[in-house]
Amino acid sequence: MDGYPHYKLGDSKTRRYALTIIEDGLISEQHKKISRIRLLHMIRIHKPNYLAIDNVYELATNISGLRNFFSKLPAETRVIQVTGFQEETGSLQQKASKQGLTLPSKTSPLEESEACARLAEKGVGAKVQLLENETKILICRNVSLGPGGSSQTRYRRRIHATILNMTKKIDKTLTNMGLDYDLFTKESDFGLERAYFHVYASRTTLFGFVKPLRGKYVTLKISSVYRNKIEITPLNVSGDFFPHKKRSSKHLIIGVNPGTTCGLAILTLNASSPLPEKSQRSDSRGDHSHGNRLWESPSRCS
Repeated sequence: MDGYPHYKLGDSKTRRYALTIIEDGLISEQHKKISRIRLLHMIRIHKPNYLAIDNVYELATNISGLRNFFSKLPAETRVIQVTGFQEETGSLQQKASKQGLTLPSKTSPLEESEACARLAEKGVGAKVQLLENETKILICRNVSLGPGGSSQTRYRRRIHATILNMTKKIDKTLTNMGLDYDLFTKESDFGLERAYFHVYASRTTLFGFVKPLRGKYVTLKISSVYRNKIEITPLNVSGDFFPHKKRSSKHLIIGVNPGTTCGLAILTLNASSPLPEKSQRSDSRGDHSHGNRLWESPSRCS
């Protein structure tokens, strides 16, 4: 795909795109000047493996806009910036020429969208990641229990029992789907005050199974888990979180104390005191794994 340059980039309502769909090496569809809504609709219908573009910021002008766009993509769709990144960056024409693809000196957005698709098909470019493969589900009350009195106990009983029942239903749904998740709850004498699921699957995986809800007494919120910054990985490199960085030979010892409040400490083999120390409630497993990556591969975990 490719964006039309003469449309206002900052306004998603007026932005227009050219789209080329390739299946088994053949062009199955081509579209000119489609809106962002139409683009997302077609992506959800076709569920492509790759959504290829020459500049990811044609999708949105800032991180917030990119997060919004990425959160609406199917779980199996990966965004590819075919012009690469850092020292491997090159123009679309340069990348196409290296792969034996011929582009005219002046190309239309439709021609560039086809070139992007062809390059991604050949494994050219870098994968752009903004979302973790994780989802948050929060169940809590959305009304005040009031100043007190005889009615407050009745409200508490109804609300906490409702939260408990909803938690049981979602717990059963996630289990039946075979998904991995952590569950954190705050108990009360009538059920649960709140429940928080950290699901290790994308939000789109839950579509049709778990839905947001804002009822009279209880609300259910679903949100994606975002990375702190854009991470870009070359398509031809696998099994390495940071392929553009030289891995260190430093050996580490990582100590983890799991639980509702989880503690994490990291030691080098020649250090007398821990390097980073962390203690936090309701941490996901991903929170700790991201921290560990910064210190390269541990030699031992306890």
